[in-house]
Amino acid sequence: MLQKAIFHLICLEEGYLQGNGGLQLHGWLFHQLARVDAKAATELHELEHKPFALSPLIGSARREGGKMWTRSQQKYSFALSALNEPMVELLHKLLALPPAPIQLGTASFWLEKTKLIYPSGFGYLDLMRTAKYQRAVILHFNSHTSFRQVEKQFLFPTPKEVFGSLTEKWNAFTNGKFPELDFDQILQVARYELKTGMVDFGSYKIIGFTGHCQYQLAKGQEEIMGVHLDTLARYAALAGVGYKTTMGLGDTRATRLE
Repeated sequence: MLQKAIFHLICLEEGYLQGNGGLQLHGWLFHQLARVDAKAATELHELEHKPFALSPLIGSARREGGKMWTRSQQKYSFALSALNEPMVELLHKLLALPPAPIQLGTASFWLEKTKLIYPSGFGYLDLMRTAKYQRAVILHFNSHTSFRQVEKQFLFPTPKEVFGSLTEKWNAFTNGKFPELDFDQILQVARYELKTGMVDFGSYKIIGFTGHCQYQLAKGQEEIMGVHLDTLARYAALAGVGYKTTMGLGDTRATRLE
């Protein structure tokens, strides 16, 4: 099972959040999950690979000193993706809570509405069944993205790092295993426009890249590889890419090139 919800907020009292807001959203999420199912929230927190992804807080903000300063009466949003059936169930319980103010950092918000991207439900098999052959796709890295390699940050989205990490997530959260492929041989980077920046988490900072990158099939690839490319690119829009996708990093959008 897969699901994604968009939370629409209005700022009641201006204030600041650390970095891109992902740290505070992560804390808010676990506080809310503890309200609906304390045991499940504790078990989720202890997992090495957590079956969800959070976007950063999106909206008009002044950025200064590693913080984002919100503005009163302005609208904001964030997205939460659930990547397996237990997490989808927790998401639905979360959405059933009565409306209440949300405190993020020193700013307060009111939850105006939520929207499910897949109101009729969606799953990994659906993602595969609806895939189309694509010779090339563009991934848009909306929030700072990086890859963890032996205690170091790797700052370029090679096919192996991007699609290999998506395969690992897929196989961690569903029984329908995705084939493990040599993506550096199957795909090549056709063009890219990226820039690096830093996200301040308070006690530490993480460098990542934002922008977009186009991936295309290398010559001589079988048609099924174009289907795999489309499947994983669309999965990236749910699961995120790279490091700390549960705290607002690696938020990704895919564009088909037909």
